[in-house]
Amino acid sequence: MERKVNQADFNEVVLENIVEFDMEEAEAIDSAVSQLEAQGVNLQNVIFDKEVIHGVDEISKFHKLYSNVEVIDDEEIEAFLASLDSASTLADKDTKYKLYAGRMDVHSIVINVLKCKMEEPTLVERILRNLTTIVSGYPDLVDESTISFIINLFNKYLSDDCIMLSTANLILKSLTKHENNKQNFFTNEKSRPILKTLIETEKYQLVKIGCDLITCLCQDDDIRVEISAAHTRATSLAEDFLSQCYTKLKSQHDVPLTNAIIRAVTSMSVTNQLVSNLYELDPEFKILIELFNDFRKEVDILHNVTKLLVALSGNDVCKSAMAPLIPLVVNGIDTFMASRKVVQSLFLVISSLSLRSKPNALAFIELNAVDKIVQAMKVHAHIKLRRYGCMALRNIASSSKITQPFDESGVVELINSLLINRSNEFLEEDCKSVLIALGAPVSLTERWTGKRGDVVGDNQKLLDR
Repeated sequence: MERKVNQADFNEVVLENIVEFDMEEAEAIDSAVSQLEAQGVNLQNVIFDKEVIHGVDEISKFHKLYSNVEVIDDEEIEAFLASLDSASTLADKDTKYKLYAGRMDVHSIVINVLKCKMEEPTLVERILRNLTTIVSGYPDLVDESTISFIINLFNKYLSDDCIMLSTANLILKSLTKHENNKQNFFTNEKSRPILKTLIETEKYQLVKIGCDLITCLCQDDDIRVEISAAHTRATSLAEDFLSQCYTKLKSQHDVPLTNAIIRAVTSMSVTNQLVSNLYELDPEFKILIELFNDFRKEVDILHNVTKLLVALSGNDVCKSAMAPLIPLVVNGIDTFMASRKVVQSLFLVISSLSLRSKPNALAFIELNAVDKIVQAMKVHAHIKLRRYGCMALRNIASSSKITQPFDESGVVELINSLLINRSNEFLEEDCKSVLIALGAPVSLTERWTGKRGDVVGDNQKLLDR
């Protein structure tokens, strides 16, 4: 039977060579490899890198010192915190350390100590920061019992903003890209009051983390899960928080907080009825107009606002009511011509607002949007941007039934030049859709042909008889 050793055992052999035989670190590693291979030991899963070995030793040392300790005395707590700081720094530095820390149950040790020190706020906050680093991302170290403990810890310190923030951040990191954790948190009866506490406070950082939690719960971001409950969570959360978050956008001046609120509102705007609720709250969309005007130089905010506009424009009533926003959208192309991200998102808004809406399409034509779209497509050679540009041009053309502005802006020439390059098959299809909407000549590819010939045509002949 093949013999194997783990990383900790290998590190002990290296340490023994250094201490007992006074070897340099590199020499000690080579010697350990030679010794173990001579004994027929499989070293396939062992890392030989000096820096990694040193880091693994730090984590192993933490495990050995505290894995069986139920209570840490006050005299030993500083040593524990120093060792924890070192382990969390390594976990934050590289995934391999985080994986090893998970294997060594570092998070379980930390949670046990946290339970013992729950009455000491200063220690709780410091331990929480380190625990957040260790459990965030991959691997998934948090289970249902841990989620319950964190929730109880949050409720214990409702009067301490710093601990509330640290605890909420720990919850957020535990939920991100982990569907099971999201469900465990969402189904916990105490989770909704936590979100309510965060959203309703006047403290900027707490409101922001509350919005981030809502956005996270509404996202389907765990690729390991075939079908998530993100939509169900979004519709449920929207009942309590959609109107409240949208109202908070009014007279908002802080950029990070505004971004967080917009993302939360967008993530909850997932049904026609929910979008209608926002329309009833703000029929003229004055809040969105205010955001466009107040943050007209903020790329991130404008980008997030456009995502919200796309979500809202799926509702026909909202689409008609959003006409006052059209000049702001068109001007945004000029203002942010150099920003591919913003221009691309503005194209998507134009596409959404002009789809099956002749008044909106005519409004875009009147504001010379066609020429601006063409100019932006020439400036940016990015495929996705050009695809969205084609979608915008197609929807304006098909909804307005007007071709003159497109002829004057050289749309057909631009589209044909893109077709010549054949850089992307999806872009090619979008380009052809523009030509079809304009009634211009277009070469369509017959994708599906069979040995039986033109079956569709033959069937039509039978019907015509």
